[in-house]
Amino acid sequence: MSGHDLDAPRDCPLALPEWVWEWIYRCETHPRTRGDYARLWHSARCGEMPHWAGLLLFDALLEHNRQAAVKLMQSVLRVKASGRVDTATVLAANTVKPDPTLDRYFARRAMHYHATVLADSRKAARLQGWFTRLFRLQGYLLQ
Repeated sequence: MSGHDLDAPRDCPLALPEWVWEWIYRCETHPRTRGDYARLWHSARCGEMPHWAGLLLFDALLEHNRQAAVKLMQSVLRVKASGRVDTATVLAANTVKPDPTLDRYFARRAMHYHATVLADSRKAARLQGWFTRLFRLQGYLLQ
């Protein structure tokens, strides 16, 4: 899986919750193998978090490099941004209030896209796709 360092062993279970597959089928434009999705989900401990938090992290992992995705989630959860999904990250995801956390997450991810384009104006052509996916994720979680 290019761009993602997977920590989970190749023989990890392929089972993902059905709602995760629904999200993948709805949004992924560059499909990976079922095993790649499952390893990414399990290696990031997404299933140990509330559904909304697990999906935020999982979607960011699909779109960004692992360290950036995890640090984004950690900053929103207000834990030390180590870039690794540790016990503190999982605990914070399970104890924060969803509404203000979702607001912070979507704002920070949008700010990340803005900063990306400021750093490299050639990436401006990707903004519409990035924001479309971000708004689709927000709508999916709020339904």
